[in-house]
Amino acid sequence: MKICIWCTKIFDLGGTKRVVTLLANELVKEHDVTIMVYQDRFKEDRNMYHMSEDIKVDFIDNNEFVNRHHTPAFCWRYLVQKLNAKYGIFNKEKYNDILADAIFPKKTREKWVKYLNEQNYDIIITTASLSLRLGMLAPELNAKTIGWQHNCYAGYLDVPNVVFWKQECLLQEYLPKLDRYIVLSDYDKRDYKKFLDIDTEVKINPRSFVSERKCDPKSKRFLMATRFVYAKGLDLMMESFEEFCKQDDEWQLDIIGAGDLWNQIVADAKRRGIEDRVNFVGYTNEPEKYYLNSSVFLLPSRWEGWPMVIMEAFEFGLPVIAFHTGAMDLIIDDGKTGYLPEAFDTKKFTDAMLKLAHDEELRREMSRNAIWKSEDFAIEKAVKEWNRLFNRVMGIKTFYMKNEEQILECREKYPLRTSYAEFVKEYQIRDNTILYEAFGGRGMICNPYALFLYLLEKEEYQDYTHIWVLEDFEDNRKQIEKYEKYPNVRFVKYKSKEYCKELATVKYLVNNVSFPSYFLKREGQVLIDTWHGTPLKNMGFDIPGANISQGNTARNLLSADYIVSSGPYMTKTAYKDSYKMQNLYEGTVLEEGFPRNDKLFDSDRAEVIQELKDCGVDVKEDKKIILYAPTWRGEQYSRPDTDLQDVYKLINVMENSIDTNEYQIFVKLHQIVYHYMKENAMEPGDAQTKFIPATMDTNEILSVTDVLISDYSSIFYDFMLTGKPILFYVPDAENFEDYRGLYFGFDKLPGPAVSTPEKLGELLKDLPGVAASCKEKYEKAREQICPRDDGKACKRIAEVLLDGKEPVNPIYLNQTDKVKLLVYAGDFSDTQETKAFYEFLNKVDYEHFDVTLIGNGAKEEESSEKLDSLPKEIRVLYWKRSYPATDEEYVCHKKFMKSKKTEVPEMLLDFYRRELRRMIGMSKFDYALVFTDMKKFFPAMSGALDVKQIFNIKNWQNLLKC
Repeated sequence: MKICIWCTKIFDLGGTKRVVTLLANELVKEHDVTIMVYQDRFKEDRNMYHMSEDIKVDFIDNNEFVNRHHTPAFCWRYLVQKLNAKYGIFNKEKYNDILADAIFPKKTREKWVKYLNEQNYDIIITTASLSLRLGMLAPELNAKTIGWQHNCYAGYLDVPNVVFWKQECLLQEYLPKLDRYIVLSDYDKRDYKKFLDIDTEVKINPRSFVSERKCDPKSKRFLMATRFVYAKGLDLMMESFEEFCKQDDEWQLDIIGAGDLWNQIVADAKRRGIEDRVNFVGYTNEPEKYYLNSSVFLLPSRWEGWPMVIMEAFEFGLPVIAFHTGAMDLIIDDGKTGYLPEAFDTKKFTDAMLKLAHDEELRREMSRNAIWKSEDFAIEKAVKEWNRLFNRVMGIKTFYMKNEEQILECREKYPLRTSYAEFVKEYQIRDNTILYEAFGGRGMICNPYALFLYLLEKEEYQDYTHIWVLEDFEDNRKQIEKYEKYPNVRFVKYKSKEYCKELATVKYLVNNVSFPSYFLKREGQVLIDTWHGTPLKNMGFDIPGANISQGNTARNLLSADYIVSSGPYMTKTAYKDSYKMQNLYEGTVLEEGFPRNDKLFDSDRAEVIQELKDCGVDVKEDKKIILYAPTWRGEQYSRPDTDLQDVYKLINVMENSIDTNEYQIFVKLHQIVYHYMKENAMEPGDAQTKFIPATMDTNEILSVTDVLISDYSSIFYDFMLTGKPILFYVPDAENFEDYRGLYFGFDKLPGPAVSTPEKLGELLKDLPGVAASCKEKYEKAREQICPRDDGKACKRIAEVLLDGKEPVNPIYLNQTDKVKLLVYAGDFSDTQETKAFYEFLNKVDYEHFDVTLIGNGAKEEESSEKLDSLPKEIRVLYWKRSYPATDEEYVCHKKFMKSKKTEVPEMLLDFYRRELRRMIGMSKFDYALVFTDMKKFFPAMSGALDVKQIFNIKNWQNLLKC
């Protein structure tokens, strides 16, 4: 569309100019955009608000349209305006023609109509007072017309001699002639309807930028960014701050901005004796540094529309205190993202300042809320709404308009995956941003935490922003407090909309397990899977039912650019064999050792002991630590099969077997077990002080541990680096091995294994003898399992990940002579398709073909059994239908699937490409074989499946000749 935005000025200071430029910069990506201004062309400065070079600027010389000579007609119009402004004489319906001609003469209007129609615009948008003029022109214009207001109703109509002062009757006649009249809030919508009977539409102004850096909640500085004019209430600010200073000796106030009242306000501060506490900055090109150095934003305005400065403050994480005027309560959540004292009550304003100034934890909480609130004002959301408005105005019936009810139902049903898809489609990837997730947000732990600490401390990586995913902020409160002081460290709640945004837009993704099923690694993102342990017990596709249960983990691994391995044993056991990545994985296995094991070489014992105490663990500095760390057991990951009473009993037996003056015993449960037990079975009192929280990093604890007792947990592999004794307590060895299986036999363990508490107690009585008897096996196991761990794994991995250096020990698994084949056979409900598939299984040569099946149909028992009984040579990627589709795409997809159409709607092509990428990661195939109707394997219809040929149920036998 050809769009014109008509305003008085654009290359000047002010929120309206910024918002217009911001929106125009986005609209010009899809439309032909012109900004038309009354401004000398020699004032053009596109750098002021970073205006796109693609935007045309039409400089209008108003003298060509208006005769400014002092003719009798000119003098009459001037007199009408002055009399009306003072007395409202002509603010009556019967005088509308007179007042309209005084403001915008008829001959001038005719010139404007001719000029605008010659430009062939589709849509003309005006700002502020120009909306009334556009309304006068609208009936004669060929273009659709939109008035766009940037102040509240009161700011335009109740302020003497400003904008629409005493012009209500004109507004009632001419504003309805516009195709749309846009206001900032529901309050404005209400007031225009209530007082003028004018229908309006609400469009919220977007924030003007995004900042990865956030404010410092510890800072003792207030900030204002404003113009020095009466409306901004600077006199009220001086009164309030004077009272504040009487009750506080530390806090300072920075004021950015300039204006007519500068000298008056500076003099007022001096008269009140607070000039040494107020920093009058003036105009600055570097407002960011003031936002970053403050912790609370102040806005004492008498009236505001939709202040850009609030959105800027929220983006930096600043809570805002503002008088409760206009639409402030639609922007600021009182008590959550700031405070809204009663309008112009300076005492209550002071009280709010004191409350935030003297409660750092409250500032931190409000800062987190403000950061997420900022997302409501994202430019991507605003542009989508404006485009929908353009379509409605132009009479274009879009898919959204035709299916709005179903789309909104989908949005409500799948809020996370649809939000994630929106972020993937519409938001850019942000450089120098790293997201860390460990065990689904359980805490700042394991390999991601070790890598984070290394990067945070190194000078060369200070430009990176670190975002931690946490499931429970309260459980991780101490860690949050420890790192919130860093302006480049942030926290998001697991499986929140904020989490979806970060997951979709950060540059680097670090995980030790898997991201949710709707995740796909975007082109341009870098994913490193650090994993969480060298395998002892069976994992991946070696577990019963894995062809269904391991689909998401396999997908994540195949999507990773890098996978961390402790050494050749782990690479072969876990990745090549267990997860069947041999031949298919296109990334790089980094055999550099585990980052978390660096801590075993450099942790400070006193700091770790203090951290244990801070977590409520009753630890004594002068005693050695025996750590019992059992693994997870059970058939369902979220419901572990562990009896806590057995653990209490074991503790008692162990304590009766040791010298408690020399040793103390603590328990570190598996992440999932601890979480479950805390929710369901943990006993209060002294016993609880022996359990180390899941939120504390295991390898920090191992660094102060003197004796480790474990079972099938791979934790002992890490602990071998210390050379200290390891005991194995395995009461269910036979049952566990039958159910889950083990890679590392008991005869190879670097310590004795016993099955009863009593036998364990006997071992504890002779720890030196135990260590001596297992020395040879200990050393052999250490050489086999962790040959790369030398305390420098973080350094090597960081250099590969962020500096682009070649890995020291890279392993590539995609080198093969086999023909790589992607197969889809549906859910086995169609007899003919299933028969053909099994015929293919009987004839395929696995020495020649590497076969990957996209699995489906686990909800049906028969289909599930078929999936489980497939030949072990086949790699199954189970297709969980957690589509990363927007709400519109999802509804369109359902309609397409129900239709008889075979050509993919254009709206779905990008979704189908994303879904294919989600399913197979970075994997590459030579051929594809689809036994079903192609629509059932719709991602392949996107054209993104890069294979030599797609075979089907009719010609699949020809494939075997390839």
